[in-house]
Amino acid sequence: MDSVRSSILKGRFEDAIEKARATQDDIIIQQMAEILKGADISKTCPTCASEKITGIFSSFAMKLIYPQMCDSCYEKHEQEIKENEQRELEERKLKKRAYTQAHIEEILERRGVPRRYLQAMVDDFGKIKIGNTGLFLSGSRGTGKTHLACAIIRKEILENTSDNEYAMPMFVSIPDLLLEIRHSFKSDGISEKEIIDKYSIVSLLVLDDLGIEKTSEWSIQTLYTIIDKRYRDIKRTIVTSNLTLKEIAQRLDDRISSRLAGMCDIVTLKGLDKRLMEKK
Repeated sequence: MDSVRSSILKGRFEDAIEKARATQDDIIIQQMAEILKGADISKTCPTCASEKITGIFSSFAMKLIYPQMCDSCYEKHEQEIKENEQRELEERKLKKRAYTQAHIEEILERRGVPRRYLQAMVDDFGKIKIGNTGLFLSGSRGTGKTHLACAIIRKEILENTSDNEYAMPMFVSIPDLLLEIRHSFKSDGISEKEIIDKYSIVSLLVLDDLGIEKTSEWSIQTLYTIIDKRYRDIKRTIVTSNLTLKEIAQRLDDRISSRLAGMCDIVTLKGLDKRLMEKK
């Protein structure tokens, strides 16, 4: 033990550990560990070569264990990591924006937007404000409701930098939605619940042409289920309809009308049927 203590006093810690290990005496090893607790076992930081780092003795590994760098160097290292991660994130966003702009029409089609509206722009609608709430777009046929809804989807996709699929908006006409669910009854593929969940979870959903579907207790309940889920989860929803909310309450279901009133800003589009005007 004296030779071990002597090595420690001379600052030859590795030599002391080797001597203690050679004895294979647990008492000597324990005594050496107690002596090391009061010894100055610090050394110069290998990164900056100026600050000190303090080691600890591991009786299990029988060696001194030192941190890789001093606190100051560690803070700089962590800051560099954060800055590099931020740069990489910005680079990914730029690449995603460039890809999205180059493939916008392909992406819009995948998200359900009809080909006729792939080039729809929000700027086409002048002073109509597009905020962070839902929209109920009402108006007679041909006033641009679907055009505006698709323009909003285009704008959202171009601004979106998330890799999460559910952060991408979707478009579906209500007749197509109900048909998709009916088809699920006849196949072993995707279930009715999975279809409803798909349209309930996306960050922004356009439900086009509410009110033209054949009304039945099943169709009304299905629509209410999706709209209610989105209402409760505060998901933005855009609904287009030739009907007013009052007419929806009368012809379809006052629960649907109530939910839409609570989750959407009401925008009424007026004017002549643009489709008829284009043919003249």
